[in-house]
Amino acid sequence: WRASAPRILAPAAIVSIISYALAFLTTLGWARPVIGTVVLAVIAAFFVWAIAQARTVEMSVPRWGFLAAIATSVTGGVIGVLWGVLLASDGQVKALPSGGEGAHPGTMVVGFLVPLGMSLAEWWFRPDEATTKGSRAGLIQMVLLFAGGFSLMLGVLLDALPLIMLNLPFEIAAVIMFIVRNWRSLRAVKWGEVSPQRFMAASSIAVVLDIAILTYLISKYADNFDSTPKNLLLALDHAMFIGVITNAIFGFVMVATARRRDLLAWADQITFWLVNVGISGFLVGLLADVVWLKRIFTPLMGAGILLGIVMYLMRSGDSSNLTQPDAPEPVT
Repeated sequence: WRASAPRILAPAAIVSIISYALAFLTTLGWARPVIGTVVLAVIAAFFVWAIAQARTVEMSVPRWGFLAAIATSVTGGVIGVLWGVLLASDGQVKALPSGGEGAHPGTMVVGFLVPLGMSLAEWWFRPDEATTKGSRAGLIQMVLLFAGGFSLMLGVLLDALPLIMLNLPFEIAAVIMFIVRNWRSLRAVKWGEVSPQRFMAASSIAVVLDIAILTYLISKYADNFDSTPKNLLLALDHAMFIGVITNAIFGFVMVATARRRDLLAWADQITFWLVNVGISGFLVGLLADVVWLKRIFTPLMGAGILLGIVMYLMRSGDSSNLTQPDAPEPVT
């Protein structure tokens, strides 16, 4: 069942999450928590599968990170469904403490995606350790990330400022350890060459940037998150979703479709630079609240993402030409 479960859960995730996004876009009613519960069930099933897998393999640093991330996503999903119930009932059902709804995005962005992004980078930059027992330093790094995300979630949920502030030393220490442990690989990346390495390096830089934004946000607005400027929250989200996750996904899909890289070969450079120049300019525009920068760099970023999706879909059209190595080639 462990071999067949992902083949069932992956399409279930696609259908349920798209349905939830449409419900979220179009209504504040009961469709949100109902479909959200289906999404939560899929996430929980993935978590059960991951636990079962963990009992049969050596737990490497990336595997610990993935496990921590999906465990946190289950918690964030529960909070999201309860928030949906609160909205659908017009506040009649007190599903969350007052102000506790902020724990949902905080948990999903910080508690889920930060360890996920780091795990993908660890998998790439240290492939020889992807399937071996994790080092003490790597394990401590992932424990710190999990503890930081959990303290932030609990602090926002309970309106406990000390728990919110506790997130900072955990996250900062984990990022410093990540940079030190992977500095040699990051420094070896050649930015002008078409390669998956530079996608992963860009993703790693975005992790550091995201933690820097989070540190500023918490240190300045922890006692009153409602006063946080919207632009700052949008910068935090986009640094993570585009800078970290999109770059990482594109890097791994580039490996998976390597045998058809001659198809739309011209698009590799354009995709990478549109995405990363676009997100860089967009973040500057958000952080500085400069409208014209956002208007210029948003379409660049979007065009790069769409071009990448089209390019990789076309390259993956013939499954016989796909290659999916157990671990990426090391950076030499």
